[in-house]
Amino acid sequence: VSSVFVRRDFAESWRGGEWELEEQLRVVIFFEEIRGFRSLRAAGQIGEASTDKQSWHLITTLGPGAPGTMRVQWAGDGSKAELSGSQVRPAQRICVCGDAPNRLQAQVRILIAAEQKSRGILAAHLSLPGFVGSGGGLC
Repeated sequence: VSSVFVRRDFAESWRGGEWELEEQLRVVIFFEEIRGFRSLRAAGQIGEASTDKQSWHLITTLGPGAPGTMRVQWAGDGSKAELSGSQVRPAQRICVCGDAPNRLQAQVRILIAAEQKSRGILAAHLSLPGFVGSGGGLC
């Protein structure tokens, strides 16, 4: 199983479209159910952040900041900020099962579609430790 992280709004708009990739690539795609609040605490996690609670943008966590805050890097422009815990939430994880080459192709196609809606998603994945070959990054 491999996974990619995308903005929640992209996942909701794309849900139902995964069947085409499943058919073409002989993979199984499923969306992790986000229940309640799962906090982001460690450096290197992909999440979403908002400064106005209306628009959410992809971020990579850099680690804790001052008490009650998290240091983040915005995926869209690479700038850094320190935000309160209420401004940060987990991103949607989409999981892919199947043979490694087909899984990788599905992940890349999901990320390309997500990148068209929200710049920086590919960059956020490229910054993950063990980008290729670990469960955290691609394949």
